[in-house]
Amino acid sequence: HLSVPLNSANTNVKWPSTSTDADREAWMVDELAGVIASDTSGSQAASLLAQTIGLSDKVVLKADGDEPVLHLSIDYSRATATVAQALDKEGFTFWEQHKKPDLFFVHYTDVDPATEEEPGFFSRLFGGSKTPEEPVAPYTIAEILANLQLRDNTVDTKIFSGAGSASGGTLPKSKMTGYLVVMSGQDQNIEVRIRDSSGRLLDKAFAKKLLSIIRHNLI
Repeated sequence: HLSVPLNSANTNVKWPSTSTDADREAWMVDELAGVIASDTSGSQAASLLAQTIGLSDKVVLKADGDEPVLHLSIDYSRATATVAQALDKEGFTFWEQHKKPDLFFVHYTDVDPATEEEPGFFSRLFGGSKTPEEPVAPYTIAEILANLQLRDNTVDTKIFSGAGSASGGTLPKSKMTGYLVVMSGQDQNIEVRIRDSSGRLLDKAFAKKLLSIIRHNLI
């Protein structure tokens, strides 16, 4: 990156070996990392590249068996606040938060860029926007937690500990929508997962896509 005055008449710009604006360089690298990380159809090389640039040492997309997991190496309190902010942009609608276990009830709309329903980077930069009507939560998070349909294994028992019934009643599927973003762990070793509104696993590729978007929003 090179900063040049707007009124500069010098067309023979000599690019420096290092950026003249470290903050802007870091921002651009993080943007690139987010774009690469969100490419769920890319090659293994792209996935490795996404994990070696930007904030990869603090926010890394990993896997726990067949389930994608976002690993955060930051303080837990900071992670909670940061994840909450990340879940209210780029297609996400933040509905409700629950403490202990820390989870978030959210909605996600897969926006096609061609429709311009959600402004991209340059639209936001130059003020263009179009605000669609926000979806409304069909249930409260308390109702969701009272009707979880969890697997009988150590992972679900750990991450949903204290959340309520693991095999409660079943809410009408016609109204079931939204996702549960679940946080677990401790300072410097935090895992973020995304499940359906019953606490069940999502399709692996789709879960990876959503976590990649969250990662992009975090950085």
